[in-house]
Amino acid sequence: MALQLKATARNKRGKRAFRLGGRLFSWNGEMFCMKHIEVVTAAIIQKGRLLTVQRSYGPYTGYWEFPGGKIETGETPQQALQREMQEEMGALVAVGELVGEVTHVYPEFEVTLHCFLCTVMEGPLQLLEHQSARWLDRESLHDVPWLPADIALLDRLSKMLC
Repeated sequence: MALQLKATARNKRGKRAFRLGGRLFSWNGEMFCMKHIEVVTAAIIQKGRLLTVQRSYGPYTGYWEFPGGKIETGETPQQALQREMQEEMGALVAVGELVGEVTHVYPEFEVTLHCFLCTVMEGPLQLLEHQSARWLDRESLHDVPWLPADIALLDRLSKMLC
């Protein structure tokens, strides 16, 4: 299979970028590389069901994922997850043990998910950034279209559901 290289162009931020084999690469000042994002996600289990949320924006609108978001510079994964849960769901969470880490390559970027068990400590869960939420039991875990990176965590999490 031959890979095609499109001519180097500038992306939306004015940086040099090109596509190779369907993957997007951009210039970081030293070399062309694929964008990598570190993300934390919360696995919240209550009464044998797992909280899932549906994306409301971006190219993956409508897909289901675990709540969470990007780790900002200077944050630990636990701090990032507490901040993201406050911003996305208006709740204070206690971050527990690491369930797993998954790296997935999308056409536009590469992402590493760090998934932690979490317990809601304060506040009702609110949809501040997502279009919908569902509590899924073991039997319904595969009833929604998941983001590819999150799928890799489902087997581990399904074993934690009663």
